[in-house]
Amino acid sequence: MIEIGFGPGLGVARHLERGAALVAGVDRSVLMVRKARARLARAANEGRLDLREGSVEALPFADGAFTRAMALNSLQFWPSAEAGLRELQRVLAGGGRLALGQRLRKEGAGRFDRSRFGMTDERLAALVATLERVGFGAPAVSRRAIGEETVAAIVAARP
Repeated sequence: MIEIGFGPGLGVARHLERGAALVAGVDRSVLMVRKARARLARAANEGRLDLREGSVEALPFADGAFTRAMALNSLQFWPSAEAGLRELQRVLAGGGRLALGQRLRKEGAGRFDRSRFGMTDERLAALVATLERVGFGAPAVSRRAIGEETVAAIVAARP
């Protein structure tokens, strides 16, 4: 499993708790890498953790190294969604699954509403088209209300 933009490592911790043999990831923030490594020091000592500072456009992992990949609310920080998705396709094994989760923009969001940074419906449609263009098979999109927010989940598989 690889996570892009893991932040302080809360999602990584959940994957480890659920029995993942190895969780790897990249985050652009040296501070988040440091926080996540500190939080998950035991897993690192057990050889179950490989967190690095880096960018989705240049993942420091071998071709086909993972069967699952995910990114939650980090797409807005990717310099190029297409380059990042191509790189994720490279590190996923055949049949590997990619899950993307992104907060959606709420119409008329005020300046204190986090959804103002969310993805628009147009951007979501463009992301699905990009997934197909780079070779992911038929992405499935679902929406779910979580509290006051709506989150889009996009799941696609590498052929």
